[in-house]
Amino acid sequence: MVDESFGSDISEEICRICHDTGNTPLYSVCDCKGSIGKVHKECLNQWIHCGLIHKKTPQLQCELCKQPLPLHLRKLSLWQLISNSNHRKKLSKPTSELFFHIITLHVFRKLEIRFIMFLLPPIKNKYLRIIDLLCWHTMGPVRFSFEQMWNILRLSQKRISIRKFIYNSIVGVCFCFIWFLFMFYGNIVFKQFVTVTNLVEVIRKNNAVVEWDGYYC
Repeated sequence: MVDESFGSDISEEICRICHDTGNTPLYSVCDCKGSIGKVHKECLNQWIHCGLIHKKTPQLQCELCKQPLPLHLRKLSLWQLISNSNHRKKLSKPTSELFFHIITLHVFRKLEIRFIMFLLPPIKNKYLRIIDLLCWHTMGPVRFSFEQMWNILRLSQKRISIRKFIYNSIVGVCFCFIWFLFMFYGNIVFKQFVTVTNLVEVIRKNNAVVEWDGYYC
């Protein structure tokens, strides 16, 4: 809170950041006393934007006494972020990479579905068919290995031709390759999404507006 006792003796009190009295009022914004008890509002604003007392907690705290400061940060809105050309420039490359990976992931997904529909055995029960389809999606190579063992058994019983077995094996190997590529790109997309999200948060925070609580406005 503002020290009302200081007046003609103002020269004895200095800002703990700039070490000067200046022509603006000095404020006591925490529990610190003595030579470190006063601060200019403008100096504290600059200090915050320099990242010296950024906190992850909802309220900023004094780095010495840990008292919550009577202010908060109002981050940039998404519209303000998008409308600023400098911010768009920072986001353009990682965002473009994210969209590229998403498109690539979609292509692999389409290929995977085509291979699955070819390898999927004829099951009349729709619920069992859905479960089997999910198994192909989630455990691709494992599910294919079980299918291959079943095909080997059928081949030994001459229920399928050797040509059909070889053809299914080639398609299955291609499916496993596409499945691994899909999983690999899925991981890349997730990491790139986290990178873009973190970058947006950093830009919004670094360009936040410091808003003081009622008494200090």
